[in-house]
Amino acid sequence: MGYRSLGDGRVVLQFDVDNSACLDTNSSKGYYLAVGQNGITADGLKNILATAMLTYSQGKMLSFYFDSSTAYCYVGQVTLVD
Repeated sequence: MGYRSLGDGRVVLQFDVDNSACLDTNSSKGYYLAVGQNGITADGLKNILATAMLTYSQGKMLSFYFDSSTAYCYVGQVTLVD
């Protein structure tokens, strides 16, 4: 998993596998987090990012729920897959 922090405040979680449901023509491996997109607040962004990093560090998996109608696949929530 990779991580990009963009200058406009958005965060991108980058993975090695394409997701055919993601319409992002630049990177179908990236899931964007942004305040104001798909119900995300500033605290929600921090929580999802912390959950993703902790899960990754422990070798666990997450399911991402995102808006596939946009070009950026904005994440709205994540669930730990056990």
